[in-house]
Amino acid sequence: MKKARTPEDSIKRYHKVLQLVNGGFSKAEAYNMNVDRNTIVMQAPIAELAFANPEEYKALRATFKKGESIQRFSDLDGAWLSLM
Repeated sequence: MKKARTPEDSIKRYHKVLQLVNGGFSKAEAYNMNVDRNTIVMQAPIAELAFANPEEYKALRATFKKGESIQRFSDLDGAWLSLM
């Protein structure tokens, strides 16, 4: 799978892993079929915030500019999740 460049790319990856696990694969198998575990774990706050609080996600997403670090955006989302 190609590199995630936008928060939506990260959400798609996270969702794909969840689908594989729900389909009977172990997490290890799902990670090997999609992307490495550390990438999913480090970017999980993006998907978690998008699902838990869509309005807050949209507000933060509006601050993400092309070429910015997806990890920086994930760190912002993680900070918001810790405040919830």
